[in-house]
Amino acid sequence: MATSFNRFEQVDAPRPDAVTVTLWDEGGEARGETAGPTDAEDGAPLGLGQDGSLTAYQALVVGCQMANELGRRVVIVDPNGLWQPGWGQLQRG
Repeated sequence: MATSFNRFEQVDAPRPDAVTVTLWDEGGEARGETAGPTDAEDGAPLGLGQDGSLTAYQALVVGCQMANELGRRVVIVDPNGLWQPGWGQLQRG
């Protein structure tokens, strides 16, 4: 789960070797989706929330869980600056 002690890298596009959480604004509400690494064995990324069903925080939690299960890192795509400091430290690589 995301806490203020977590550090995340902000990127401009999904990374093939990481779990990517993408954030966007939908009608004034922060939404998010997760996409698993594309370099996985079967090449098909795992993903949740592409339909806008997850809040930004839910997407982050799902992304962290997915990354822990796969032994990968989490990167964040946040072009609109929706990141909340309580979720952890977001830093450029």
